[in-house]
Amino acid sequence: MIYSYTDTLLDKWIEWSEGFLSQKLNTTTNDLNTILGTSGSDNPTRANEFFRIGLLNFELTNSPKAFDNLRKSETIQSHLGYIAYLIAKAKSIETNNQIVNNGFNALSTFFLIQQYEEYNSQKISLASILLFLIEKFPLPTNCDEKSYLRYLTAGMFCELNTDKEGIYNAINSNAIPILRIIDGKTKASRATFISSNDIKQAIDSSVSLTDIVYQKGSTFFIGNHKSDSPRGLFYLSYSNFSEFLNDFYQIEFSNLHNNPFEVIFETTQNQNKIADIKSIFSINNKSQNLKELMRTLEEGSLEAIKILGWSKVATVDPSVKNVIFYGSPGTGKSFTVESNTSGQSKTRITFHPETDYQSFVGSYKPVMDGLTIKYEFVPQAFTKAYCQAWLNPDKPHYLIIEEINRGNCAQIFGDLFQCLDRDETGKSKYEIDCDKDLADYLKKVFEGKGIVDDKIILPANLFIYATMNTSDQSLFPMDSAFKRRWDWEFVPIDYDDAKQLTIEVDAATKYNWSNFIKNINPKIKELTGSEDKQLGNRFVNPTNKKITLDQFKSKVLFYLWSEIYKDEFGTQNSIFKYEDNGEIKDFQFGELYDDNSTELVKSFLKFNGIEKEL
Repeated sequence: MIYSYTDTLLDKWIEWSEGFLSQKLNTTTNDLNTILGTSGSDNPTRANEFFRIGLLNFELTNSPKAFDNLRKSETIQSHLGYIAYLIAKAKSIETNNQIVNNGFNALSTFFLIQQYEEYNSQKISLASILLFLIEKFPLPTNCDEKSYLRYLTAGMFCELNTDKEGIYNAINSNAIPILRIIDGKTKASRATFISSNDIKQAIDSSVSLTDIVYQKGSTFFIGNHKSDSPRGLFYLSYSNFSEFLNDFYQIEFSNLHNNPFEVIFETTQNQNKIADIKSIFSINNKSQNLKELMRTLEEGSLEAIKILGWSKVATVDPSVKNVIFYGSPGTGKSFTVESNTSGQSKTRITFHPETDYQSFVGSYKPVMDGLTIKYEFVPQAFTKAYCQAWLNPDKPHYLIIEEINRGNCAQIFGDLFQCLDRDETGKSKYEIDCDKDLADYLKKVFEGKGIVDDKIILPANLFIYATMNTSDQSLFPMDSAFKRRWDWEFVPIDYDDAKQLTIEVDAATKYNWSNFIKNINPKIKELTGSEDKQLGNRFVNPTNKKITLDQFKSKVLFYLWSEIYKDEFGTQNSIFKYEDNGEIKDFQFGELYDDNSTELVKSFLKFNGIEKEL
């Protein structure tokens, strides 16, 4: 159980992240209080909490591994730890930023589901226990929900600390348990709950929750129920992500004697609890509400980066309506789009050679109506975005087109490309006649501005952002008439960002990704005469920022061989060479999968001037 509010806990996390966790440790002691210059403090408790909720990869109290890493200037924070710092730091700067606050609530939800109770080796999350009680003691009419939750939770913690067996027996038999508010000193019962009305009566009678058994449990779980915004861990989560929590509860209580979530209750080094949760939800076909939680966390992180001024991502002028983000493969074009649309309503489509007008706009298709097949107009990305923009005129809506040049734009847009011309207000300069199928559909959706006399016009709040990998521009060349209707935003290679990644050929041999692409990219440019095929900083997006040998071979070297150097085999232009006893030898891609592949990769990197990290 976390014995503090999330904001208080993360204030300490900010302090540590900006302090000793980001510095090289220059002392031989492994005592946390000595390192922090404190004594008799709650720092060891906070350290244990940080490890248990997945912010740290190593314990700071019972293992020397964390301190050994700090002495080598190696990080011990997890991915979730970095996210927690970003969001908490941004929240301390802009307290009323709703996107960051939503991300903060999503963080609280991840912390909540890791809190559990144990009886006779059976572990059950505290969140699911309380959701079980909410199910058995439904909220009465005319009862304040915050007060109800606080009293119900107080009863839960009193029983868990005096008669845990009773709670567990009720859960395992799906029965209504008896709950009590128990005085912390006398152990006398102040109130007994066997029904929801008993809880309401205790609230109406103002039964005191001060000095009860395990008072801090309900305090930190719900918060001050008399406040407009209680800060408790469960309340923040339940108020914002109740559907996700209900999915969690259903999965856990359908597998009580083989609880799949025990993996996230345990604490291990280099834990990845988010990945564990995703896997469990996927297996149980409950991914939709988890995706919403993850999206909220991602948007909060992106917004935090903007607030902190750490983003090198180009910020697009909001007066610009049609933008194509272009650059070499892996430069972060989609990330740039996501950063500029964080927290906004959006519709997304990826173009490919088979994309056509119907798959972009919509067409009549057979659909089932009970046991009958009928035909109706099925809208696609453009029509969905168009409707959303007109139906919500005060909010921006983004139509995002990934890999726009992989499709035949002239065929896909058809007459719609005339709408891309915008006037000074942001709406289309020209209205165009739309085909009858589309017109009939739009008339059903709305009347008036969105469709007049079978003509359509793009509203000023509809933005169209697209990405384009310049190395693929030969698929379907864009004509100049189409190109001039867009603003073009170049996304360069960020070599500083690439420094975060390492290539791990084996346990003892690592190379910096930034050094690799800095060395290889000029050779690509010299050979091809273009920057288009250079390797971007995010060409590979590995787990834990470590590019494995298999990833390096199958993604990076395969790309270099198949797209650039295959026809250069045996020539002086090839980079697929190594030195053997003073003799320069060529090799082909397939040899990277022979028995000596690890040594071959090392020799390849050495030949190309890439130095190992010390």
